Amino acid sequence: MGEAQEYIISNLYPATVKATGQQRSFVAHGNELFVWRLFFEGMDGYYLTNRKGDNVPQKGDTVYGTIGQDQFGNATFKSESRPMGSLPTNSVATRATSSSNDDEKLDYIIGLVEGIAEKVGSKDVILDDIEDKPIDLSEIPF
Repeated sequence: MGEAQEYIISNLYPATVKATGQQRSFVAHGNELFVWRLFFEGMDGYYLTNRKGDNVPQKGDTVYGTIGQDQFGNATFKSESRPMGSLPTNSVATRATSSSNDDEKLDYIIGLVEGIAEKVGSKDVILDDIEDKPIDLSEIPF
């Protein structure tokens, strides 16, 4: 396997079962995963990847991971976690942090805080009144 890096999806198709025409899927760790054929900018051929049903890749998405091969010799793409602090080059997060639009930046920050709160299991973070006062990060209960 190569080193993890960014790839931009130039095209994609669901991988299908020839006999039925249905999208290939399987269950792992209690989650149904769907198989996709991803095509990347500047690269030949497609790469198989597995995604949960609510994590459907889109044309133009920047993904981060490694290229490899499965046991049948098919080219594969495996998503990896980005290094701490890095953002995809064409993501909403990157556009928000480089934008002069304060509302877009604020929405991005709120999404980050809510995502962190969800990951740590805290449902007590309330961000409804932040427009009327400065954000004090010391008030966040984690």
